[in-house]
Amino acid sequence: MGDVHEVDEGGMTRPSDVGAHRSSFDSFAEWAANLASRGPFFSLCLFGLVLWLTMAGVVMDYSDRWIELGAFGMAAITFLLIALLENAQRRSDQAVQRKLNAIAEGIAELMERQDMSGNEVDELRAAVGLEHREATN
Repeated sequence: MGDVHEVDEGGMTRPSDVGAHRSSFDSFAEWAANLASRGPFFSLCLFGLVLWLTMAGVVMDYSDRWIELGAFGMAAITFLLIALLENAQRRSDQAVQRKLNAIAEGIAELMERQDMSGNEVDELRAAVGLEHREATN
């Protein structure tokens, strides 16, 4: 559900065309990623784990049910955090790629103005948007 961006004649989205509007999920994912990457969050998780191991274990008499509930809870939290962090990482990767494409396009235009070799300019322009064409080997 990303924003629709205008594309120039070279098929590239210019960084200046990317709006500041983000979905509420993107904003939440950024907030969660910032929170999860801090020391206090790690400390809170460690404290919660110790609390679970001691208090809930005593109350539930360290039964199989106690282990199942703990495993389910940790798996659910892990899944949600991975989804949020992947969203933040994807947006960061896209922003970096747009910046690199803009730099490459700017250098290619500068090279053309200085009458540099057409092959070098063509090669640089071919690199713009390469992430959409490249296959994994």
